[in-house]
Amino acid sequence: MAPYLALQRRIERQLNFEDRGSSYFDDLIMVAQLIKLSWPTAADLVPMPSFMSDVLDAHIEGVQRTLAKACASNPRSGELGGPPHQALPCAALLLQADQLRSVGGPSELYAAMQTLAEQAFRQNNRRFLGLFKNPSLSEPLARALAPQHRGFLARGSRRATDRLRLPSRAAQFSTLHVPQLIPLGWYHRHFEGFAEQLTVPSRDNVTFIRRAASLKLVEVASGSAVSMCAQLLDMPRSIVRSSLTQLRGRCPDGAWAQFQEAVEAIAHEIEQDPARIDFAHRRQRMAQWDIPIGDWRDLTRDLRLQVTEPRHRRAGSVIVWTRATDGDHLFCPLVRAEGIGERLPDTKAVLRQASKYFTRQTSGHVALQGRLERYADQVAARCDLNAPLSGVDTTACLRR
Repeated sequence: MAPYLALQRRIERQLNFEDRGSSYFDDLIMVAQLIKLSWPTAADLVPMPSFMSDVLDAHIEGVQRTLAKACASNPRSGELGGPPHQALPCAALLLQADQLRSVGGPSELYAAMQTLAEQAFRQNNRRFLGLFKNPSLSEPLARALAPQHRGFLARGSRRATDRLRLPSRAAQFSTLHVPQLIPLGWYHRHFEGFAEQLTVPSRDNVTFIRRAASLKLVEVASGSAVSMCAQLLDMPRSIVRSSLTQLRGRCPDGAWAQFQEAVEAIAHEIEQDPARIDFAHRRQRMAQWDIPIGDWRDLTRDLRLQVTEPRHRRAGSVIVWTRATDGDHLFCPLVRAEGIGERLPDTKAVLRQASKYFTRQTSGHVALQGRLERYADQVAARCDLNAPLSGVDTTACLRR
């Protein structure tokens, strides 16, 4: 009797308005309806004593017979929408619904709700769709019922559940505060354990994870499907789809929950930061920018490097853009038209040159690396202040 008495106390507290604004009863009703429509699926998800299971089984068998006869336009008539009139099946249904709505963490709740929803849709799709005409659910339950693809919110085959797309949590930051690639510091703090579980060792894994984490952070803040998240980050959808496909293909079963936990930890860090960076503003300010010829000459004048060809300055500009925006160099407007279009002429040569600047360890290359980093930091600061980007103090960039 202990779990049933505890449930009774929870219901009494809710009825006494101890938790004003709660969606408890909306959640309880939704999950109870899903249990009825998908029975006996729920019995496998949350086992109960056999005598209670038998009582509930007999009740739902009667409900399903009524469902078969009821008018499709009246899905909530009588016991179809309300709890059972008898005490035992009522207690069994409500306890099972209460336990299912609070099972485990977000990943476990999502798995349970998707299992119920899929079976309910298969067994009675018209009744199932009728449940979502005016959904008023708690955010955790709504997120668990919303369709996902490769771990991201997506448009599902059950059109009614698309209405449940909403932010992955009550975020206190904006999509503007998310860069195209999460900084390496965030990656090292939160994702190295996840990366070790990937089944295909590759240098690309770091980029795939950083890119996917940024997309997930945008989903956290906006509730958008992944295609819209890519658009908000000024990233080509085709490349986003490809990298997510490869990442999920290398991710073992059960490891994705660790990825989501890492994203939540980063989201908390952003929320606690009083000086959040508007990365979208930086990308906008630098959309038509490259290093002025005079600045490039100042940065390279005393270095024994061949840096006079146009691709050299363009490669340096790509490096500065990448650091200033925490952006993906492949989506730099100097690499792709507007960052998302076709690759610009000589892109391969430019990217090779940019790679040389940061992989070669000659004294000249090391010096240029430091100068470009200091130059990028100045450009970023001028973006944030809405100051002209042409006023960078190159003399300060030359100091070690």
